[in-house]
Amino acid sequence: MPITTALGTTCVRLICETAGETVPRRSVVVRCGGIGARDALMLPRELRMRHRLAACSWNACRFLAIGVCVGVCGIFQAKVEAEPVAILLTSHDAYRSAAAAAEKVLTEKGHQVTLYELPRQASVATVPSSSWSAEDSSLDAEMADLMERVEGTKPVAIVTMGERATLMALARIGEVPVVYSMVTNAPDFVLTQPDHPLHSWVAGVTTDIQPKTQLEWIAKVQPQARTIGVLHSQRSQQTAEAIRRTGDGLGLKVVLIETSRDDFAKGMEELTRSGCDGLLMISDAQVYTRETVKPVLLWGLRQKKSVWTFSSNLVKSGALGSLYADYSSIGRQTADIALRVIKTGKASKIGLEYPKEVKKAINERTASMIGLSISTLVLNEAQSLYGKE
Repeated sequence: MPITTALGTTCVRLICETAGETVPRRSVVVRCGGIGARDALMLPRELRMRHRLAACSWNACRFLAIGVCVGVCGIFQAKVEAEPVAILLTSHDAYRSAAAAAEKVLTEKGHQVTLYELPRQASVATVPSSSWSAEDSSLDAEMADLMERVEGTKPVAIVTMGERATLMALARIGEVPVVYSMVTNAPDFVLTQPDHPLHSWVAGVTTDIQPKTQLEWIAKVQPQARTIGVLHSQRSQQTAEAIRRTGDGLGLKVVLIETSRDDFAKGMEELTRSGCDGLLMISDAQVYTRETVKPVLLWGLRQKKSVWTFSSNLVKSGALGSLYADYSSIGRQTADIALRVIKTGKASKIGLEYPKEVKKAINERTASMIGLSISTLVLNEAQSLYGKE
C-alpha cells in the first residue's frame, strides 16, 4: 500500500474515533455503507440529520487527513533534500574527536555531512583569498582533488577543525560561510580581527578558556595570589594582553614575559625574578613543547609556586590545576554555531565564542607539596582530581 494511502486511512480512523458525539460511529458506518441521497430522504428526520452530520464530518476527516499526509510527505521530502555540510580537518585525534561530535549533531538535525581530512603535508596560504584554482602552485594533486570534492558538494557551510583547515577552506573555496573550531589563542587568530576582509564569512569556537573565567578560578583556589606570570611568544601576544587587561579589572597583577622554546631558559629566569605567585600557561606551541613543559613543572615544585595549565593531562603530570573543555563538547558547540549560521546566513553576527562547557582539574598532591590548602568545597567543583594518596 502506498505510504500516502496508509497514512490517509490511519489519519481518518484516528480523527473519527476522537470526534466523540460529533461524529456518531453508526452514522459513519451508514455513510460508508453506500446510502445515497434518495434513500436518505426516506429515513426519519432524526436519522436524516445524523446522516448529514456524518457526511460533513466525514468530509472534514478526509480533508484533514489529506493535510496531515501532505505535511508528513513534506517532512520526508525535506529529509531527502538535506542541505550538505562539509567538515574539513587536519589529521589529528583531537580534531577527529571534535569533528565526530559535530557530525552527530548536524546529522541529527537533518543535514548531509561529509568529513574530509587534509593531507598531512598540505601547505596553507598565509593570506587567505576567496578564489581557488586547481593549478595553484601551493597545492599538490591530492589537495587539489580534495578541495574540488568539497566544493563539488555545494555545502551550505564548511566546518573546520584547526587553524590550518580554516585557512585552507577560506583560501580555496569562496562565498561559503566557514565555522571554525579547535583554534587556540583566538585573539591572535587573523580571522577574528574585524578589519580582515574575510571576517564576515567566519564564526566559531576556540579551545581557549575565557580570561575572566581562568583568573577567577585561580583566585578561588589560591586566594593569596597577587601576581601571576604568563609566558608567551609573538604568536600569542594578543592572547596574553587580553589576560593582563582582565587581571587589571579583577585586582590581580599579570606579568607578561615574551619568550620562545629556543630561548626558554631566559624566560624562566625572568619569571623567577618577577616574584610571581604562580604561572598561567597558555597553549602556544612556540613556547611549550615536551622539552619545555618539564622545567615548568619542576619550577613550580622547587619554588613552591602554582602552575596553571590548559590541559588535564598536565595536571596529572604535576601542574596544580587547569580549566579545560573536552573535544566532544567543543564539537557540539561548533555544530550549534553552524546551525545558526545556516539559518541566518550571517556568520559575522555570531563571531567568536569561548567554550560553554568548562571542566576543572586539580592535583591535590601538588597542592600539598607547595604548601597550598584547598577547601573541600573548591575540590568538589573539580571534575578531575589527581594525586590523591
